[in-house]
Amino acid sequence: MQLNFSKYDRQQRLGGIPGVQATRAERSALNSAEALWITLGGATPMLLYRTRQGDAKVFMGLTSESDMTALVHKMALPNRSM
Repeated sequence: MQLNFSKYDRQQRLGGIPGVQATRAERSALNSAEALWITLGGATPMLLYRTRQGDAKVFMGLTSESDMTALVHKMALPNRSM
């Protein structure tokens, strides 16, 4: 990061480290993720989660730490039975 920001060109908005070219599979995955994001409202931040009852939920926007804590407690725990 230091190299990237130490050589940052503010006029061209480019850093000191050249970007990488995504593979066809990576580009496809990114396009699919972006399409889903737009379908769900296109907001940032956006939190997608499943409740303990199995319902899929979308939460958009910022909230207080106490509200976020309450939201996290409603989420389903990951399945760790592997």
